[in-house]
Amino acid sequence: RPRIRGRRRGPGRWPGFALVVKALLVLVLLAVGAGPAAAGERVRVAYSAISGATVPIWVTKDAGLFEKHGLDVELVFVEGGSRNMAALIAGDVALAHLGGSHVVSGHLAGAGVVILSGVVNRLEYKVMVPRTVTRPEQLRGKKAAVAPIGGSGYLAMQLALERWGMAPDRDITLLQIGSQPIRFQSLKAGAVQAAVLSLPATLRAEKAGFTALIDLAANGAEYQQTALAATRSFIEARPETVRKFLRAFVEGIAFLKARKEESLRIMGKYFKSGERDELEATYNEYALRIVLKKPYPTVRGLQLVMNELAVKNPRVRDARPEQFFDLRFLRELDESGFIDGLYRP
Repeated sequence: RPRIRGRRRGPGRWPGFALVVKALLVLVLLAVGAGPAAAGERVRVAYSAISGATVPIWVTKDAGLFEKHGLDVELVFVEGGSRNMAALIAGDVALAHLGGSHVVSGHLAGAGVVILSGVVNRLEYKVMVPRTVTRPEQLRGKKAAVAPIGGSGYLAMQLALERWGMAPDRDITLLQIGSQPIRFQSLKAGAVQAAVLSLPATLRAEKAGFTALIDLAANGAEYQQTALAATRSFIEARPETVRKFLRAFVEGIAFLKARKEESLRIMGKYFKSGERDELEATYNEYALRIVLKKPYPTVRGLQLVMNELAVKNPRVRDARPEQFFDLRFLRELDESGFIDGLYRP
């Protein structure tokens, strides 16, 4: 059998073979090493409301600003502030978007929860009713849809009842129905005769033929409706994570204020709405009027929250608003000029 002659080339005989192999190895090692860094540090953050108050954190997430600052943030919807607080205390989430009332209650219960940043520093709620209801006394013996007990949407109804000289249970039954879309649907279906709502739900209610019996934001009084919070144990264990998070968040606020169309698209995704008038009204109210460039919480507004809580929790009377804040990271961003720099041309 004839032999086929030819030169056999081993690996070492191919021109440039060794260089190609080395280059491939370097690329593989770089890809493996870059994986975790590219993904960013994983952080779970809870929110409990589908409303204008949550817009800044949605925009920060979808604009890619958490990733820009080295975080892989997962936003988790946990219906109800109490459940949200429970998730934070249990360590299921690192930070939470909470009402000021839950922060105070959780802190005094020993959870060490503190406010890192304000979000909404006034009470942005209306009590929506059928147009046939023109006076508060017409609600006696009726039902109202509110947030779970202790939440801002619950305390708002308590404030309204106080102004009307009425009391929960005695004059009106408060049903803790949950999120605002569900409260609106309950009102629309006739299951309740009043509902505590804010934008965009209030606009949807008006379109459906309902009206505001009281606008709690009309006098512009300070009130710590929502804030970003974490436990002291998490803050002490991972201060750099908190620093990155707040850096991204204040940049998200700047994005929200400056880039309207992109922000409206993000809002439409979370609200599950393509109604331009609803999105515009919510944007104009929250992005342009309510959300601050420097989102410090309100001492006076938290004191008002505490006054409401003290009626049923005597321990609140001995507390001071300042003990529920940890503003060192926000002050650092402010004093370094980082926030001001976001608004320079």
